[in-house]
Amino acid sequence: MTSRIPGFDGLVAALMSTDNGVRKQAEKEYEDLKQTSPDSISLHLLELLNSTEANLNVRSLAAILLRGALTKNNGELFCRLNSATRQTLQTELLASLLNEGHVQIRRKTCDAVGELGRKLVDSKKNEWPQLVQYVLANVTSDNPNHRESAFSIFEKISTHFAANASNNYQRLNQIFSASFCVSPGDNNVGVHVSAIKAWAALLQSIGNANDRTLFTSLLSEVLRCLQASLEISATPEAIEILKVLIEICEDHAKIFQPLLGSFINLMSKVIENGNIDASVRQLSLELVVTVAETKPSMCRKLSDNSFVTTIVPAIFVMMLGLEEFASEQELHAWANSDDDDDDGDSDSLLNFCHGASGLDRLACSIGGDTVLPVTFQLVSQYASSNRWQDRHAALVAISQISEVIVPTFQGKMPEIVTTVLQFMNGDPHPKVRSAAISAIGNLCMDPTGLIQEDYHAIVIPALIRRLEEDLPRLQSRAATAIDFFVDSCSPMILEKY
Repeated sequence: MTSRIPGFDGLVAALMSTDNGVRKQAEKEYEDLKQTSPDSISLHLLELLNSTEANLNVRSLAAILLRGALTKNNGELFCRLNSATRQTLQTELLASLLNEGHVQIRRKTCDAVGELGRKLVDSKKNEWPQLVQYVLANVTSDNPNHRESAFSIFEKISTHFAANASNNYQRLNQIFSASFCVSPGDNNVGVHVSAIKAWAALLQSIGNANDRTLFTSLLSEVLRCLQASLEISATPEAIEILKVLIEICEDHAKIFQPLLGSFINLMSKVIENGNIDASVRQLSLELVVTVAETKPSMCRKLSDNSFVTTIVPAIFVMMLGLEEFASEQELHAWANSDDDDDDGDSDSLLNFCHGASGLDRLACSIGGDTVLPVTFQLVSQYASSNRWQDRHAALVAISQISEVIVPTFQGKMPEIVTTVLQFMNGDPHPKVRSAAISAIGNLCMDPTGLIQEDYHAIVIPALIRRLEEDLPRLQSRAATAIDFFVDSCSPMILEKY
């Protein structure tokens, strides 16, 4: 019989104290108890977790502490528990998952079970057979809470199923397919996310490519789950699904090939949609760019260059959404600062930055020959706009893809340089002039020195005029551009200035 620890409930409460002194003393006592009374402390935490009288904060902390106690340091504390305590913990934790009604407590309990399961069950051992039985019994449960918990644990012990369930892959495929099914009024997005994470973990745990094919065929159903979560504005769930897909893409981007066209159509609509959460739009772009970087040839081969013609316009839409300055004074303050870090971190600015970066990465991965014609059609369109945001986006696009412009578009360089200088010298909005200066500076970074050799007579005087402008931010940008110019310029040309 494990002895009780006097005042343990109060000790746990003290761990949540806002008083640093009280909390640090409680942390010391707790760590000491883990060393001297591992069985007692484990069972006390289990009791608090299952208590109907303790408040939710205490129960939640008990779940977190129990997970840490049982799994940290390679499960050192769990290894010191006697067999009766281990059996009690394993049995009661599984019962808690079935009986717990509060979603926060259930998910934290699931985390504890999953992490302990990861230690006890893998491709080579199964020291918790009841856990495997629990998972298999509940992934098809009528209770969505039980399904969500079972898939969450499946994710943690996916290596076991990958190594030991090869004869049942077809059955697992059917289970996942059923769990991804989206029906009208279906609000079980938590089950969808949990199942998708389990599917991804299994996919990455299967070594045989032919076996993986059975599960990669489910990608279209995963994308339907993503679309369904967006339709009901389930933003956290959509973010989780996108993160899973990005992770898969790093090693298995080829799974997107059979449905690449429909995939980019869905992603472009998300990227363009200003009513969708900014993080979802940014992650959608990240997913698309990751596919391009991982499998550029696959993207180039899509018929009618539709990968580029679909995604690049969506990226521009993302870059066009910069907010107006609230007042002339705010614009004046921006122009009179030389600190690029003072631009803020609004959603519109973050969208713009992700869009600009995505365009650069797309051009570098797929190639200038494929990306530049589409990009410059849009540059021409937006450069003639009355909105400063549109002109700004056009110039930033030139700046971002400058690395591929010079070697790919040498014949059009006179037109490009002349256009950029026109904006740098004459645009009424300082943010557009600033973008033009940066574009010239980035074009000067081409290692061939083409800008320096062929256009120094118009570029250097224009940049010097910007140094004389009474706006510190533009002066700073011009000085940087001159620095870039000098780096790849011959002394003979510099002597003229």
